[in-house]
Amino acid sequence: MAELSFEVQDENQATPRLSATDQGPFEETKKSTAKKVPPTEDQPEQLREVAEPESVMDRQMDLLVNRLVGLINDKRKKLKEKGKKYKKQEEELSNYQIKESEALEREKEEWEKYKLSCIQVDSTDIIELNIGGTHTVTTSRSTLTKYHTSFLASTFSSYNKLPTYKGKIFIDRDGEPFYKMIYYLRTGLMPILTSKAQEQAFRDELDYWQIPLGQSEIENESEAANQFDQQWCASTLHLDNESRTIVKQGPNHGIVFLKVPLTEANPFVSFKVTISTPARMKSNLFIGLVDRSEYSPEHLVSTYWKDSPSSHYWDVWNRKLISTDSKGTQVGTTLNYGCLCEVMETELGILYNAVNRTVSFYKNSINQGVAFKNVRTGLHPALDLWFTNGTVEILNERKPNVKTFL
Repeated sequence: MAELSFEVQDENQATPRLSATDQGPFEETKKSTAKKVPPTEDQPEQLREVAEPESVMDRQMDLLVNRLVGLINDKRKKLKEKGKKYKKQEEELSNYQIKESEALEREKEEWEKYKLSCIQVDSTDIIELNIGGTHTVTTSRSTLTKYHTSFLASTFSSYNKLPTYKGKIFIDRDGEPFYKMIYYLRTGLMPILTSKAQEQAFRDELDYWQIPLGQSEIENESEAANQFDQQWCASTLHLDNESRTIVKQGPNHGIVFLKVPLTEANPFVSFKVTISTPARMKSNLFIGLVDRSEYSPEHLVSTYWKDSPSSHYWDVWNRKLISTDSKGTQVGTTLNYGCLCEVMETELGILYNAVNRTVSFYKNSINQGVAFKNVRTGLHPALDLWFTNGTVEILNERKPNVKTFL
């Protein structure tokens, strides 16, 4: 039987305990059911034993919490990036809308200015003339250019520089007949002529300035619209008696203008081109609009662009568009305009849209699309012929076909 021993803790109580040699299996069982946890400095010895199942659960919970926090942070980061992206797109869209609105406002202002220019006479359109030193006439440029095909109209083109005397444009003609011609241009009525000498002087003045008498402007321009201008035809080209057909024989190129410019009232002209001997180079024909007042007759045979100022041409066989400024410098070139032109007989046309201020070309009644923009009214149709032998005839079509080249 095991021997009992006692330890006295105080005066009133004693606690029995087994000796070290008699603890037996009780101590072994205790050691097998507890796990020793590494002690910390502030942890009492008796609290250092922890049940293992509780420790595993804590670690799993920590891992789960950390994973959830990571997922939430990743989601927040992605949402923040998307927010920045959407904000940037919103700013870009807002800037685009602002630019489009500003561009629309500019177009609206330009259109309003254009409409005003069509119905108002600008102060720069008022002209003071000194006729022969005896008569002073104040009139408008539109009156002087009423008959677009006349010598008077070409003289008073806005781009012509005329001599001045004491601040007025000087015209070295007799004052009285010129004054009566201005009255006729303003009213369309015959002035009062008190003698045959006055009547003859008046008619001579009209003849000098190429003003038709007893013929309306519309009738005169309708007839002239289907004619080449003999005064603006290169010496290398030949006109028929009716000035409707150009004949070219020889390698040297030449330019010819039509009598009447393209305007809102006269927007379209077409030609039939027949080439029997093409040019050695691919450029057989240039067709377009030019400011005739910038030209001089010697320019009609020049091969330099500097002698083709203020022009808008289509090089038909090369499918190239070319524009020049008032000095003849090329300011714009577009390639691959229009459909291929492989045959030597074709119909070509020029259409001017006075509202949109655009120029389009036609080939065999098919619209090739807008070629030039911001083109002012009053430019003359022009042909620059480079083929060796062939003809160009003005057709009677006054309106283009509605087909579109795709």
